[in-house]
Amino acid sequence: MLAKLHHILDRLGVFEPLDRACLKSLRSIAANESRFSRLESPAYLRRSARTRFATLRTATFALDLGVCACIDLQRALGLRAEEAVKSCKSLVSWKKQLESGKPVHVIFGTKGGRPRHVDPANRQRALEAVEAAQKITATQRGVLINKADEKSAMNRYKNVMRNAGFKGKESGHALRYAFANDQIEAYTSLGYSKSEALALTSVDLGHGDGRGRYIAQVYAR
Repeated sequence: MLAKLHHILDRLGVFEPLDRACLKSLRSIAANESRFSRLESPAYLRRSARTRFATLRTATFALDLGVCACIDLQRALGLRAEEAVKSCKSLVSWKKQLESGKPVHVIFGTKGGRPRHVDPANRQRALEAVEAAQKITATQRGVLINKADEKSAMNRYKNVMRNAGFKGKESGHALRYAFANDQIEAYTSLGYSKSEALALTSVDLGHGDGRGRYIAQVYAR
């Protein structure tokens, strides 16, 4: 306890003798310091993020089942919004690829029209997301978001996401951040170096293997 008090005093730049009331307050701070540290730990933050995602997902589910399926696909495969909305064209092949242990081939809605392969760390989660999306497309003319054209579908996606609470740091892009961190952790657990894991994750996200540093700075935070 005494060491913690000295640490707090040093941080505050306090070197004068303190009265009893002040010391009592400092002891309280020191006693709670370990609890505050736990609240800021990566494990706690991951649990908090999962809880928050579940809340936002529930709100999305109540507004539009198709948009909810899109966010599940984004979380499971690291998809961009447009890729998720247009994924209805690839669900059948994705299911086959996941079941056979192959990477998922993302073709439609990609940035710059550049297809890519995604090798999700959690294949079961990805398969469940794809199968759930298929059930929705089976009742909606083969599309995830029941609109007349893709532009209207994208507008519907954006409106539902905003109304559900996916805004700012919690925008739909945050789902890609979560996916990226899962991928990095999975690659490093397989024995890849940090730079290799970042490069592989960069490819999964559609940035190319030369942008590992960018992934570390933007996604792996």
